Amino acid sequence: MFERKQISEGIFFNCISDLRFKVNMISIKFLLPLEKENNAPRALIFPVIIGGTENYPTEKDLNRYLEEIYSSTVSSSFNRLGNICIENLNAVFLRKKYIQDETDVETGVLNVLEDMLRHPVLEGRAFKKEKVETEKMHLADSERSVINNKGKYAVNRCMEQMLSDDDFGYPPNGTVEDIERTTPEQIYEQYLYMLEHARIEVFAAGELDFGKYCAFVKELFSGVDRKYEDNLSVSPITDHVRKVKRINETDDVAQGKMVIGFRTFCSSVDDYSKTAPLIVGMNLFGAGSTSKLFNNVREKMSLCYYCSSFSVMDKGLMFIQSGVAKENEKKAFDAIMEQFENVKKGDISDGEIENAKSDAVSDLVGAFDYLRGVISWYFVKTITGKSYDKELLVNYFKGVTKEQIVESFKSIELDTYYFLCGGESNE
Repeated sequence: MFERKQISEGIFFNCISDLRFKVNMISIKFLLPLEKENNAPRALIFPVIIGGTENYPTEKDLNRYLEEIYSSTVSSSFNRLGNICIENLNAVFLRKKYIQDETDVETGVLNVLEDMLRHPVLEGRAFKKEKVETEKMHLADSERSVINNKGKYAVNRCMEQMLSDDDFGYPPNGTVEDIERTTPEQIYEQYLYMLEHARIEVFAAGELDFGKYCAFVKELFSGVDRKYEDNLSVSPITDHVRKVKRINETDDVAQGKMVIGFRTFCSSVDDYSKTAPLIVGMNLFGAGSTSKLFNNVREKMSLCYYCSSFSVMDKGLMFIQSGVAKENEKKAFDAIMEQFENVKKGDISDGEIENAKSDAVSDLVGAFDYLRGVISWYFVKTITGKSYDKELLVNYFKGVTKEQIVESFKSIELDTYYFLCGGESNE
């Protein structure tokens, strides 16, 4: 059962009753418009806050207390839904029926979350410099690891080129340089801005008292001088391609990395009747071991080390990523595009369609095997205004026809071709 209540302007509580798990989960989400210049300080807010509060000044103190209340956990994440940036503070804790003594685990966890959000450790009007520098180092190292992973690097470079005029194309955590110049004062300013301006969506899943959590959310943000503006937009790409971008770059790589970006003109804000055929079609085209790209370009033609597709549904984008020897660059690209054209022409077998449908249904159902996936489903549907009924989408997947797949692929446009290889570029 799903219940939703507006607590105050721009603050909502969402409750999902799900007794399949031994634990409950609460996720406090702060939503703001994506602004590339603020990516780095925003990405650092919760990693810094989790490092200590007024009642638990150090990370060691906090972890010791969480261990005492049946190994409860608190974590954070920073992600995007289209052009909405999302700060997440999450907690997972044991349900009451599985606690063998009188320990009030739920209240303990809620008090920790309140302490983190409203009473972080400060030095004047800034976060502690030592903790900030530690988290900056971790985040910068994470960004460097992406640069060193040439497959991920190539995908990011292709996306940057495709979305050069869109903040979504900028590194989600900022660049290494952005991170290194971020100050404790800037992070604190963004923390205050988040509390005052963000749309706040609190999700809780498991065995929960709806009224108790509504009261908790109301009290949690009491005293905050809220200045909320309803200015969020997923902002999928709707403009047609004017000119295909072709970029060849060189680096110290033994294996070439090819990434091809497409505009699909179908995104997560669209109706299931439109998104289901595209998702099934993308599975058939390039996702998994039964796809056309795997079976033909990789297996039969042996033109690449790997070849698969993935989508960014929020923005209405599809990408092909492939590891290709430099001498096979043109052959591999031509073969990939041939398979793309085959889908558009309807050169699709019944077996391929059934496999693609089965994969789509399995991916959807599998997301509900974890509380985090359950919360993610209800959150995305809340933001995009879609039905919460999982079975509705399952039925759409099962009912997809060859004609619908062909129609969805006819709308797709090639946007950007990117190839990274060793030696001199081909330009």
